[in-house]
Amino acid sequence: MGEPPFRRLMSAFRSRNPPSLERDDRVLQLFENRAALKKERADLKDEILRLQDTLAQQQGATEHVQGQIERLEILLGDPAKGRQALVFFQLKALWKAASESVSALVQELSLQQEERERRAFLAEYQGRQFELRRSAESAFQAAQEAHAACRATLASLQQERAVKTGWWRYFQRRRVESRLAAQENLLRSCTRALDLSREDLDLIISQSAPDFPGLSVLARRSINLAAIVYAEIHAMPLQRTNLMPLVAQAARRREPAFNYGDAAACEACLTEIAKARVSMPTAAAVAVELRHRTELLQPVAAYAFAEDVVPSPESISSSALREDYWGLRALLLS
Repeated sequence: MGEPPFRRLMSAFRSRNPPSLERDDRVLQLFENRAALKKERADLKDEILRLQDTLAQQQGATEHVQGQIERLEILLGDPAKGRQALVFFQLKALWKAASESVSALVQELSLQQEERERRAFLAEYQGRQFELRRSAESAFQAAQEAHAACRATLASLQQERAVKTGWWRYFQRRRVESRLAAQENLLRSCTRALDLSREDLDLIISQSAPDFPGLSVLARRSINLAAIVYAEIHAMPLQRTNLMPLVAQAARRREPAFNYGDAAACEACLTEIAKARVSMPTAAAVAVELRHRTELLQPVAAYAFAEDVVPSPESISSSALREDYWGLRALLLS
């Protein structure tokens, strides 16, 4: 027998149109690889541009620093200007040391107060949860007891109906069945109440403590007042000399000033700066004074709004806040 007509037809079709699925897959794969390579090339170009921009910024910063070093070398090479520059940078160092001291106090007080308030917050939350859980457990136990009593009554009625057989007990059986239907409805209600009370208890048990909301307004106000007082304590030794305005001026400038007088005046200024650095107070050394003065300010400090934590300078007669000693405003909590 010869080849069936259908197979002959398919053979002829294949001879004219050879299979191309494998070739199509290869072409599709080539297109996909090409698209992926183009994307990688574009990403690399973006990365190169970003790195070139970063490099240019770094080169600019390096050139700026190099220029500062060269200018400083020129200044220090000139005896008169070098002495002036030394006074300038010593004044800036004094300002920085005082600013860092006030900042350290704010951070220390913030950490201490945050720990206290966090513990109080968790204790309050746990107390509320204890009461809620106790109430939910009591409600769940009551629902269990009501459910058990309802089931017991239902079982008793079922037994009573089972024994009331015979036609002569028809009306008695009807009365029991009526009570039985009402009890079944009551059992369904008790079951729903039990399920709800169990869900309430499970929800309370599964709840985790909320995030600590942060320092309270009163705490931030107290810390800020302490920082203001501490800034004033740092300024007190300088206010007995002429250093305070010089320190404030130097803090505002990037390049050295040359208004510190002759060599003798510069030497005298450097001596005063050294004394101020040695006598700079620490929080531990002035703890009693700091606490006392802060407590005096608390009842007189005025705030523009209920959520404000920085008092008006006039309400506390604070030159430290008004003149922004040691960059105080940036150090205070908001």
